[in-house]
Amino acid sequence: FYESVEVSLECPTTDAELRYTLDESLPVTDWELYTKPFHLNTSGVLAVQAWKDNHSPSEITYSENERVPPKNGVFYKYYKGSWRKLPNLLALTPVRSGRIGQFRLEKVGASINDFALLMIGYVEIKRAGQYTFYCGSNDGSALYVDNSLLIDNDGHHGFIELSEKIYMSEGIHQIEVRYFQSGGGQS
Repeated sequence: FYESVEVSLECPTTDAELRYTLDESLPVTDWELYTKPFHLNTSGVLAVQAWKDNHSPSEITYSENERVPPKNGVFYKYYKGSWRKLPNLLALTPVRSGRIGQFRLEKVGASINDFALLMIGYVEIKRAGQYTFYCGSNDGSALYVDNSLLIDNDGHHGFIELSEKIYMSEGIHQIEVRYFQSGGGQS
């Protein structure tokens, strides 16, 4: 996220109480009680657990959140591995990271096969309105705008380009592309 991200928590179990923390060293009973959405403005791992009387507590769910301040270009993280669908890149350790000028593969120095990328950049919208985003890839990709999935182009496939329209308000917006390459053509 850029400055902060709004966090909303929900549980399918009716009347369950949710507790959360960024400091898992605390006993769960000392974690914050979730009552309404809140803003997270620091990097960290958010841990959440559901509680309900006469039930065992749920497993703890984790969400890694990283603040990426806007700078010129695109910040990227490069991962090695073999996948048939987009992996959870936020849970993996990158082999390297850096900055490139655009959302493109050429400058990353990627291998031919078996890698993934997480790329984050920002766009400044000077006039609110409807905008169209395009995301084309071989193999899978996903495009997020302000942490919300806009284009899902996942899976092992040849080049496919998808587009979606979205209303954008004035200001700075985060654009994130997740991509993996398994074999065959690379784009």
